[in-house]
Amino acid sequence: MSKIIIGTSNPGKIREIASILSPLGYEIEPHALDVYETGKTIKDNAIIKAKAYSNVFPDTYVIAEDSGLVVPKLNNLPGPYSARFHEITIDDNLNVINVPHEEFTTDKSEHDKLNNEKLLKYIKDIPFNERAAYFEVCFAIAKNGIIQETFSGYSYGYISDELRGTNGFGYDPLFIGENTFGKTYAELDSARKNLKSHRKQALKQLGLWVSQNIEN
Repeated sequence: MSKIIIGTSNPGKIREIASILSPLGYEIEPHALDVYETGKTIKDNAIIKAKAYSNVFPDTYVIAEDSGLVVPKLNNLPGPYSARFHEITIDDNLNVINVPHEEFTTDKSEHDKLNNEKLLKYIKDIPFNERAAYFEVCFAIAKNGIIQETFSGYSYGYISDELRGTNGFGYDPLFIGENTFGKTYAELDSARKNLKSHRKQALKQLGLWVSQNIEN
């Protein structure tokens, strides 16, 4: 059985990846490293993380991912800074001028709260019809420090006026999907959310590539 390193400690993300790869017969081994994400895009950060994990676990395939919320009206923020949006400094033109090194933690709940509060602050004066947004995820596969492939997925929608729902994580309580009938992602049960998810799109591509390229 081939072993694949998964670069995350998030139980939900581990379950998602395992649901695709475990039935194919691959052994999933999650790990958490403190990787400094310096990318300008979500894809950049996924690649940075995959290379970092790959250097720690030589001769083994590793999968790392990055995901975030992009609001075009906010100069594409939070974007690659989604996990640490509450910490970055932004000028009056919505340019990022300082990105402190994020304090490493496996509990993101407090960060989620602060990130959502900051996003609400920035969108409160933007008309509702200009609050288009999308979730983006990128999975990167690496081996011995070399990126083998990347897979991206997208979910489109807009930003709510208020936090709604208790399911999900991250920006789910503020994101209303274009096909969720006015509900935020945090108001959907996990099965309904997964059917519409950007992550599911990318994971299907990932599973196909792994089954065709990694001998088991």
